[in-house]
Amino acid sequence: GILAGLVSGLVFVWFRIPSMVSGMGVALVFECIAFVFTDGEGLRFFGVSNLELLSNTVFMFVFCMVVIILMAFLYTRTTFGYHYQAIRSNQKIAFSSGIKVFRNVLICYMLGGILMAVSGVFNTVYTGTMEASMSLSSVSIAFYSIVSVIIAFYYSQYVSLPIAILFVTIGTQALSSCITALGINGSGANAIKMFFLFLFTFVTYMLGQRKHRIMKKARIEQANRQWEEMNAT
Repeated sequence: GILAGLVSGLVFVWFRIPSMVSGMGVALVFECIAFVFTDGEGLRFFGVSNLELLSNTVFMFVFCMVVIILMAFLYTRTTFGYHYQAIRSNQKIAFSSGIKVFRNVLICYMLGGILMAVSGVFNTVYTGTMEASMSLSSVSIAFYSIVSVIIAFYYSQYVSLPIAILFVTIGTQALSSCITALGINGSGANAIKMFFLFLFTFVTYMLGQRKHRIMKKARIEQANRQWEEMNAT
């Protein structure tokens, strides 16, 4: 996971390709490597002993709670976390203030690689198999995680980002379970999920525009009051 994240980060840093594009390119390479090394058969864990703990729901829940606490501490109580917040707010100002932006980018990529690798292990052991995918079909596993992170970024203005990701992920999984319970699968289920994502994006955009108009109106009113006070004196 660390190596995969490092490679993805280096491609982004060296070539300055947009992260989404570079990520898909690296994913294609990794898919080919995995396909070759497994002879196109993927991984099978059916009948493999000593893996029961990794498929235990309680253990996975406790492990996730520990990871969330560690990530929350890392991003809110450490120098790296403060630098991350500065870079997230304004990359140019962070760079001008002496923060090593691209070093922090590499660390974020490696952390993401570790977490994706661990989640891949849990998912494979729990389901018992992992297919050797090609043509970016493996990206669908991470796609809904990306959606959860995008939504969580909005709520991170109210709570810590790792906590927001936890609750948004629970919500998206609940939505997926409801869709499955209704007997909707495949492209129909994906279309419904994309509709809710679009609806959320539209609503948050409109709320942001409303907040911007309110703040702009308040600034204009404050400026008018100050102008009137200056004229009165």
